[in-house]
Amino acid sequence: MSDQQFNIDNKKNDSFLNLHKNFSLNINKLDKKNQLKVEILQKINQKFSGYFKSMLSNYIKKSVEITLNKTDIQKYCSFIKQFKKLISLNITYSNALKANIILILDPIFISIVLEIFFGGSGNNISVKEIKKFTISENRIIQTLINLMIKSYQKSWETSHYSIDINFISSDTCIKIIEFENEEDMLISSFKFTYKNIENNFFIIFSSYALEISDNFNNKKLSKISKNSEIKWKKKLSNEIQSSELNIQVRFSEVAISIANLIKLKKGEIIPFSCSEKLTAYVDCVPVFSGYYGSLNGYYALKIDNTIHSSINELKKQGSTE
Repeated sequence: MSDQQFNIDNKKNDSFLNLHKNFSLNINKLDKKNQLKVEILQKINQKFSGYFKSMLSNYIKKSVEITLNKTDIQKYCSFIKQFKKLISLNITYSNALKANIILILDPIFISIVLEIFFGGSGNNISVKEIKKFTISENRIIQTLINLMIKSYQKSWETSHYSIDINFISSDTCIKIIEFENEEDMLISSFKFTYKNIENNFFIIFSSYALEISDNFNNKKLSKISKNSEIKWKKKLSNEIQSSELNIQVRFSEVAISIANLIKLKKGEIIPFSCSEKLTAYVDCVPVFSGYYGSLNGYYALKIDNTIHSSINELKKQGSTE
């Protein structure tokens, strides 16, 4: 079959362009757990759009637009039935999320990028009965995938979620992805625009990944409570530091029997030895060690070391105010 040249008609090429319109997510109807997932992923996706736009534009030496269509939670079976033809599936894995992250591209999108890269307009795509990319084209496609992975990973990192994303393989049959049909998927839909050309691509992974990820949950909790925790610590530190305490310094201890104790009379002397280094106590808890001496006619203790760690913690809290 000979090659056929055609202009891309965005109205007719609706297999990918209109898929995101099938999403009918109403975030207010989600439970709080899923609302949080979508809200956080929405911010990550916004950053990804900017990073990928910059990296792709620099790579193909043309200015393109990457915009977020929407972020959705949808059953896997409902999502995949929308794809009626072969697609480009790029499977990655994140140890941090303990899940596969799938990059779904329209072959037309790949062909557009290739033509623009080689100096074409992107409007005229060569269609073959069986499309087989050359070695050079496959290298460019792999670079495109790597740019997407790098941009997506950076968007997570700059949102304070450190994750790793490793490329595994590419395929064209969506049935090879082993998700349960009723599994909830986090689906992110993006739009590629170059002049009058538009095409969509998707990034999907299991919604369950954000529930089992310690990275996500720990960061989520710390982000929510960080400001209130700092405020509470400062308030507690101020209250503690304004409290009055009695410090006791024990010069020596002498063991004596009760029989000898009751024999003691006024004027008798109890001999004892005093070590050079003494310990200061607050409510029987040792807090300082030091050396005794005198200052302005009073016995005094020169502090040499802080024994109790809570004293150092209070110092740190005081220095941050």
